Amino acid sequence: MGAPKLVDITASLPTPAESPGVVAITSGLASDQVIRTVHQTGLCHLVQKDGLAFDSEVRASQEMLADKKAFLNDPLKVIFGGTGQSNFSMSFDAGEKKTALLSAFGDYVAGIQGSRTIWDQALLIADELYTNGSKNAWPPGSKLFHGPPVHSGSLDFFAQIDEQRLVFGCRDTFGNLDVRAVVARIWTCFDNGVAGSIRHGVGGAGIGSYMVFDSCISYYAAVDANARTVVCVSLPLGLSRRAASGLSKNIHLIP
Repeated sequence: MGAPKLVDITASLPTPAESPGVVAITSGLASDQVIRTVHQTGLCHLVQKDGLAFDSEVRASQEMLADKKAFLNDPLKVIFGGTGQSNFSMSFDAGEKKTALLSAFGDYVAGIQGSRTIWDQALLIADELYTNGSKNAWPPGSKLFHGPPVHSGSLDFFAQIDEQRLVFGCRDTFGNLDVRAVVARIWTCFDNGVAGSIRHGVGGAGIGSYMVFDSCISYYAAVDANARTVVCVSLPLGLSRRAASGLSKNIHLIP
C-alpha cells in the first residue's frame, strides 16, 4: 500500500477498489450516513471537518494506515500524537466481572473538568467495551460470567484526555472481532431501527455496538486476528448535551 491519500468525498464516493489507503474527508454527514458510507464503500477512515480535533483525527488516520501495529500497541499515543493531560489504566483477567472497572472509571470520569454531561455515556460505553472483551473467555452462546471461563485471556482498559476530548478503550488478547461485521450490524440498526434489529438479529443484533457508535464522536476499532482487538471511543469535554449531539462523527477501522 502506498502513502495514505486524503480524498474529499463531498462530491463523489470512492469505489471499494479505491478505498484501501484512503482517508475520506467530508463534513455534515449524520451518524447513519457515516456508517452507510463506510459499509457500502469499504472505507476504513472517514474524518469530518466539522467534528472535533480535525487535524488530530486526520493524522491518526494516516498513522493507522501506515502502521496498524502502532495503534494496536499504543492506541492513545496514535490518537493523541503522544500528548495528553491525564491517564487511567487497569488490567484484568478476562473472566473477572466488570464491577471494579466501572467503579474506578466512574470516579475517574467524574474528576475530569467538563465531564458532567458525558458521565453516563462514558459508563455505558465502558460497560459495553468490557463486556465485549470478556465474553470471548466463554464459548459463543454462553451466558457471560455463568460458570468458569474456558478460554484464557486478559483485558486492558485505558483512558486519556486533552483540552477537548476524553478518549478511552479496551484491548483484549483474543482478536476475535470481525470489524466489517460490526459495521454491518450498526448499519442494520440504523436502517431497520433498533426494535427491528432485535427482532431480526442473527448472530447478535449489534445493539451494543450501535449504542457505542451513536454515543461517541469518534469510533476506533482494530483487530490482529487471534491475537488482539482494540476498540476506542472519543467523547467531547465541556459541551452541553445539545452542542455535543450536533458534532459530526469520525470513524477509524483496521479490519
